[in-house]
Amino acid sequence: MNFIKPKNFKYNKTQKKRIKTSIKQKSSNLNFGYFGVKSLEIGKVNHNQIESFRRTITSNTKRKVKIWIRIFPDTPITFKGIGMRMGKGKGQVKYWVAKVEKGNILFELNGQNLNLIYKSVKKAIKKLSLKTKIVRLNENLV
Repeated sequence: MNFIKPKNFKYNKTQKKRIKTSIKQKSSNLNFGYFGVKSLEIGKVNHNQIESFRRTITSNTKRKVKIWIRIFPDTPITFKGIGMRMGKGKGQVKYWVAKVEKGNILFELNGQNLNLIYKSVKKAIKKLSLKTKIVRLNENLV
């Protein structure tokens, strides 16, 4: 199975920890594209959700749109096998997630046909598990 994960990591199993609730100014503004997808809540985005978002955009726009992915799944999620007893250490890494804060820009897009981009982003937003909104460079909401 080929999925997005870090190439090198010091410890492959980490503790869960809490997602911070403060909004960072650095990741809350558009830096690259004309359109952006902004999160409205705190949560985790799976590596499969990121890839399906990217695939939906590229297939609907016929590869005429530049996409910047601003999040990276660097947190491992582990599970123990079914029927395992308590103890005996932590389970194996099953998938990777990106922790997302409220107000973060998840994806940025740029291209010529703005209506096509807007329609494809509306389809692709359904692939994510968070509440999000589409943001423009000069306006808050499209």
